[in-house]
Amino acid sequence: MTRFPTRVWATITRHAMLAEGDRVLVAVSGGADSVALLHVLATLVPRAGARLAGVVHVHHGLRGPEADADAAFCERLAADLGVPFDLVPVDVSGEARRRRWSIERTAHLLRHAAYRQAARTRMATRIALGHTLDDQAETVVLRFLRGAGTRGLSGMWPVHGLVVRPLLEVRRADVEHYVATRGLTWRDDASNRDTAIARNRVRHELLPALTSVAGASLPERLARQADAWRDDEQWLAACAAVEVPSVLTPDADGGWWLDIARLADVPPMLRRRVRLAALEQVLPRGRVTLALVNALERVERSAEGRTARLGGLDVRRQGRRLRIVAAGSGDIPRPSRKGRTHRERSASSGSGRGELVERVVAVPGTLEVEDAGICMVASVLRREAWEADAGPLAPGTWAVALDADRVGTIIRVRGRRPGDRMRPVGAPGSQKIQDLMVNRKVPRRERDRVPVVTTELGQIAWVVGLAVGEEFAVQPHTTAVLLLQATRSGGKA
Repeated sequence: MTRFPTRVWATITRHAMLAEGDRVLVAVSGGADSVALLHVLATLVPRAGARLAGVVHVHHGLRGPEADADAAFCERLAADLGVPFDLVPVDVSGEARRRRWSIERTAHLLRHAAYRQAARTRMATRIALGHTLDDQAETVVLRFLRGAGTRGLSGMWPVHGLVVRPLLEVRRADVEHYVATRGLTWRDDASNRDTAIARNRVRHELLPALTSVAGASLPERLARQADAWRDDEQWLAACAAVEVPSVLTPDADGGWWLDIARLADVPPMLRRRVRLAALEQVLPRGRVTLALVNALERVERSAEGRTARLGGLDVRRQGRRLRIVAAGSGDIPRPSRKGRTHRERSASSGSGRGELVERVVAVPGTLEVEDAGICMVASVLRREAWEADAGPLAPGTWAVALDADRVGTIIRVRGRRPGDRMRPVGAPGSQKIQDLMVNRKVPRRERDRVPVVTTELGQIAWVVGLAVGEEFAVQPHTTAVLLLQATRSGGKA
């Protein structure tokens, strides 16, 4: 292989982008980057024991005959390789007007939705995009200017769900040299030179100016820094995931409770991340902003009974907890003189029950756990279908996504047992279920009624509402997802 394919292959192997049996859908715009991607993957994909599932081109409906010519060009590329071609038209202008979004944001979201649609059609297990190291550097600069934290500054991930970016560690100049030396043709998009678009302004004006000061290797240094920020982001996200189940709990009455006292026990440098993760449980991920996170913190410090509207949520301070419901639902209950609602007093006045009886469930399947007061549904989804559902959990529901192949086709649901241990996601080691419940402040009388989900062989995969087993969490290479949803009986599924 020549140097360029060798470097692309190194990126593929370093990040485990392809595995034997993968079906790879290549997104092709017609530009030099995507043409090079398609050409090099035609050689490298079979080397990984995978195959090309097809080519997808998204027609944004923005550039008239020029865009039509781009689509025809990409169709010819697919025909030359003998692979299926999907042309997906989207109405960017109309959707941008309807949602009151920018053209750039709307095009990005519709484009990725189109990729997922084509992947389902072609049963693809990977979607390859042609972003380069220069694109990564531009992304880091743009997000820095917008005030992003580690999540934003980590840039584009080499592997993110179905999406892989095999060119992410090569420069754009190397791509252009590759296509030129092989006599490949490509299409130029004039809109890429429009400096009214922020990314183009960074590409053509800001980065060259910064490079003149910092040196020609600045894009590589920015990309390496993004790698470091991704490591930080993964660690912070894992730490926050350990804390959220004890800070935020759903109920069957249509809302959520955020425990201010428990949040105060979280290390100060992690609290903002826990607030962020908590809001992402009740709002679609794309709608959670730093401004909302900061507003939530202000409500925590507000006076008893204070209500605030946060991004489609009504949040009210009640004692040492926040009541969170969908805006306008009218489901914020009135606090009693002692800061507890009648509903809360009723719920806490009952006595504990005995240990849960073990039940066996074939996957997929449904199970009523009467002695825990929940209904559990187990379903298996292709990973892309799971990732496409970005909505929040229904009130009164706990849900977890597990690696279906690791869990198997039989699960057991039971109560805790003496000596039960597991390694929660993000934890440094294993711990006793008893200690987990104590640390999460589960009332003693309720501990025997918390469902524990195990594999057929008894390995603990999920303690409902508390922790997920590290061994069974969804991994970058996971292709089938076991979705478990536990809904309170009488709650809203």
